[in-house]
Amino acid sequence: MYRRSFLALAGVIYSSRLFAASGNAFQAFDNGLAAVSDIDILNAQRQREFDFRTFKQVEAQGKAYRRRSKRNISERAIDLIVRFEVSGRAVYERKLVHPIWPKGNSGVTIGVGYDIGYVNAAQFAEDWKSIIDSEAIGLLQTVANLTGGKASAALPTVKSTAVPWDAAMKQFRNFLPCVIAETEDAFPNTDKLTDNSFGALVSLVYNRGSKVSPGNARRKEMYNIHQLMVAQNFSAIPGQITAMKRIWEGDPAMKGLLERRDLESFLFEAGLTT
Repeated sequence: MYRRSFLALAGVIYSSRLFAASGNAFQAFDNGLAAVSDIDILNAQRQREFDFRTFKQVEAQGKAYRRRSKRNISERAIDLIVRFEVSGRAVYERKLVHPIWPKGNSGVTIGVGYDIGYVNAAQFAEDWKSIIDSEAIGLLQTVANLTGGKASAALPTVKSTAVPWDAAMKQFRNFLPCVIAETEDAFPNTDKLTDNSFGALVSLVYNRGSKVSPGNARRKEMYNIHQLMVAQNFSAIPGQITAMKRIWEGDPAMKGLLERRDLESFLFEAGLTT
């Protein structure tokens, strides 16, 4: 029902097995990623689910920490995450170099989709030390743990802060191993996936968090993916990624998010056949 021809936006018909067999799977993915509208990406930024993150833990001393993975994901998966979080360098430097509030339940957001509303002040300082100056860190700490309307109201107080592209990418590359670890912890048997298929799951977790509880209807497909990973039924996972589009379908502002799910599904399946 949900496995429809998404790569019409790249001028091709969706079938990753066909493209893999002809050697064109990843070219089709690249074309599809490039064809996504910057406006659709920026509109979809307000749909974040950081409240479903699980990678932050607390040691006995009460200090927050995150496990960091040594596993890599493909550069295409990294391109996918960066594209949908900030669109690209040109758009970033024009629209996102200063803090934004993406609406909804988001907090003040900087860099490559880094939402200050879902960290405390100490964790924020730890994540950004040696990347931006201490004065900027001190100012941005004032909006830690603020989400929704409170974040919107506080945005003008930190709007003067600038996070250059190189600083944003440095923090992203430093932060990504934590999300990779979160994905490993959420889904068993990730070591049996290629860097492309695994990277598609990391993109999904980067956007939606990793909780897979079966009782939450909004997280149904995330739970199903967990069960499929347990069973090593990898070929059924792309269908679950696209099936979760049901959550956002009908909202024109979520077009970019639907396209992200399609591209994650495509990359996962292409990774199985190459």
